[in-house]
Amino acid sequence: MGRRGTGTPPGTGATLRRPASGPAALGLLAILATAGGRSARAGDAPPPIAPAPEAEAVKVSASLDVDEIGPGVPFTLAVVFEVGPGWHIYWENPGDAGLATEARVEAPPGFEVGRVAYPVPERFTSPGDVVSYGYSGEAALLMTVTPPAVLPPDRPTRMKVVARWLACLDACVPGRLELSLEVPTAPPGSPIAPPDPARMARHRARLPLPAEELRWAEVRRRDAGGEIEVDVRMKGAGGVDLLPGKGLEVALREVRRGEEAGAAVLGMRLRSPAPGEVLTGVLKMLRDGRTEAYSFEIPASPGGGEPRKVVTP
Repeated sequence: MGRRGTGTPPGTGATLRRPASGPAALGLLAILATAGGRSARAGDAPPPIAPAPEAEAVKVSASLDVDEIGPGVPFTLAVVFEVGPGWHIYWENPGDAGLATEARVEAPPGFEVGRVAYPVPERFTSPGDVVSYGYSGEAALLMTVTPPAVLPPDRPTRMKVVARWLACLDACVPGRLELSLEVPTAPPGSPIAPPDPARMARHRARLPLPAEELRWAEVRRRDAGGEIEVDVRMKGAGGVDLLPGKGLEVALREVRRGEEAGAAVLGMRLRSPAPGEVLTGVLKMLRDGRTEAYSFEIPASPGGGEPRKVVTP
C-alpha cells in the first residue's frame, strides 16, 4: 500500500453558529438496512444515527498510489476527509455559507504539484433558502505530483500536507491539520513500478467526468454585449442540476431549466469572462437511472456573436 499519514484536528476552541443543513440532517436517517439482525420492513422508520461528537467530526488522512517514486514519474496523492455522521464540509465553492475545504502539498524543490481535483459535491439547503455545496460521509481531494528528472538515490522524499476545512452540524467548527509523508525513492537502475490505479479507483469514481465525454448532449453558446448565453440540451436526462464554481457563481445572472422536444434544457446567462479567465462548474443529472456529473469550463469569448455548437451530440 502507499504511504499514509493520518490525524484528527487539534482543538480549535472556536465555534461558529449557523442553521443546520437540511440534507445533512436527512443524512442521519439514510440507512435502510438491518437492525439487530431484523430486516427492515416497508413502513418501518429507519433507525436514527447519533451525530458524531465534535472531536470526531472530521478525520483526515493522506495516501499515494505508489510505494516508491522514480525520477519524472507522476503519482497521485489523495487527501481523504472522513466526515462523521450528521456533519458536512464544503466544496471549493461553499455557496452562500461555509468555507472551502482546502489541501496543499509542500514538496522538495523540483517537484510539481498539480491542481486539486474535487469530487462531485452535494447541494445543501438550510432555512432561509441558504444554498451551500459540500460533502458528507467521505471526500477525497486528489493531486498529481511529478518528481524532477533527477532524484537523490537512496534518499526518501519528505512532503507535508496542510488541510483546512469547516465542519458544520448545529454549530460549525474550523479545522486545520498538517500531515508528514515520507516516500522511498526507487534504487538506481531498478524498474519503477507504475502507479496502482486500484488504490485510487474509489476516489476517482467520485470525480466529475470531463466535458468531452458529454457527447450525447448539445451545447450552444452566444456572445453578445458583454454577456454569454449558453444552452445545454440533454436527451434522456432528468433532474439536471447546475453546481457553479466560485467564479461562475459570481458571474451568473440567470439560470433557466426546462424541457424541449424530449430533452432537458439548461440555460445560463452570465457576464463574459475577462481575457484569460475561465469559469468552471459541474452539471449533475439522472440518465438511464444513474447519476452522472460532468465538469465544464467557459473561457473568455474568442470573438463573434453567432450561436455555435461547442460539443457535438
